[in-house]
Amino acid sequence: MKKTVFLLTACVLMLLTACGTDNTNADSKNEQTATVQEQTEKAQEAQEAFAASNSEHDTDIGLKNIKIDTAQADLTDQQRIILSYFDNDYLDVPSYEFLQRYPKVYAGTNIHLDGEVARIISEDGKRYEIVLWVIQSFTEYFANKYPLDEADYYMMNFPEEYEPYLAQMQGAYITVTGDLGDTWFVEGDHIELFGRYIEMSSTQIDGITYTMPHIEANSVYFWTDYQYSDSERFDVKTVTKVAEAVFGSDVEVREPVYGQDMEGYQSGGFYDKPFYIAEPENQSNAKFTSYRLYTKRGMIEDTKTGTDNWLIGNDPNIERYLEFSADFEHYFLFTLDHKIEKLTLEYYDQNFSKIWKREFENTVSAYYDYTKNNIYLSADNSLYIIDLATGEDTFQHTFIGEKQEIRKMADGVLCIGFTKSDAIMKTDLEGNILWTASVTENINAVDGIQFVDNRIILQLELFDGVHFIVVDSDSGEVIQDAVSISN
Repeated sequence: MKKTVFLLTACVLMLLTACGTDNTNADSKNEQTATVQEQTEKAQEAQEAFAASNSEHDTDIGLKNIKIDTAQADLTDQQRIILSYFDNDYLDVPSYEFLQRYPKVYAGTNIHLDGEVARIISEDGKRYEIVLWVIQSFTEYFANKYPLDEADYYMMNFPEEYEPYLAQMQGAYITVTGDLGDTWFVEGDHIELFGRYIEMSSTQIDGITYTMPHIEANSVYFWTDYQYSDSERFDVKTVTKVAEAVFGSDVEVREPVYGQDMEGYQSGGFYDKPFYIAEPENQSNAKFTSYRLYTKRGMIEDTKTGTDNWLIGNDPNIERYLEFSADFEHYFLFTLDHKIEKLTLEYYDQNFSKIWKREFENTVSAYYDYTKNNIYLSADNSLYIIDLATGEDTFQHTFIGEKQEIRKMADGVLCIGFTKSDAIMKTDLEGNILWTASVTENINAVDGIQFVDNRIILQLELFDGVHFIVVDSDSGEVIQDAVSISN
């Protein structure tokens, strides 16, 4: 489902124009006109900046943070599918408390949550508006509370445990709007959604006025009975389109075969990380023979990659991933050999012809982002800015220490480390450090990164739990550290 905030604004403007000419309506009309004009100007400025950027003055946003509704260039349908597939940077909602307590953290961000349809406000065949009750499903509740191998036992024998939880979550509502597809909503549906947090708004339910968050949905998935974890975002049709965009039309997309491609349906196995296998008919290049396309999180992984022991026919020392370049006409191959601690970066055209190759010794981990001009790579404790056309360094590499995430911003590079001291770092476009910021604990994982206006919003898993860190992009000042207070 595509976001249509701009279109909604335009529609509201048309309606206001058709109404009376009193001062209130006139003021509202002027405000709406100004909003539409401002949005149009910003979009035009972004496209002009995108067209003018180059490797030495790269003001493009990295592909890992480009969103369909904020893209700097017009996208084809195929590019939209590709961009949607690789867009994994949504903020989670650990509990309704975070939405209620920290609206400024989520404002304008892309978020991911699930819940039950409590009320259908409207469904007109094109658009919908629903009230979503932000709760775990019956099955999800027990799966999160108990070890997975014990969840069924408690769910079958102690179902009454779910009732106090439902009572506790009374009033945990949000409103959701979006484009209506072939499947309409029914009250009681449990759904998972990905969308953009718009604002706090007031809605009446059974005569009671609730002030609640408003989400414009990007995509919605229906949960089935006894579903334990997140939905599969990408069906075989979508995966096939992505595979064809990479390998051409002569590619076979098949379901993995138990005992041949993988084993283990339990936690940490195929159930948690389902995928399809894509095998191009053209087997002339040994590095483009067989790939896993994952369905819960967009990722294309060579079947030789064997970091999970439940995968079959793999090398446990090799990680190899394929990604589109930002021009959608080239591909990267990232190969990390843990045995010899070497990263190999290769750049290919659509015919699988190698354009250039770089190797980095003494590298045990590597993280990257890229634009149409450069790739920004953290390897052997250094930041490399590499010209995509030549494979040569655009600027001299700089020491930044060990990092676990890299994001290219319009005016610099964001780097996230492991230790609490100077955990967050921003460099300029040449890789020179502008500022650093510290957090309260060491960082176990980076679960989400969003750029909204002049704010950097980070979802971090620290030693003491989930934190949402808001940082001023210009100064590096930590504006807010949002944590659970009531739980």
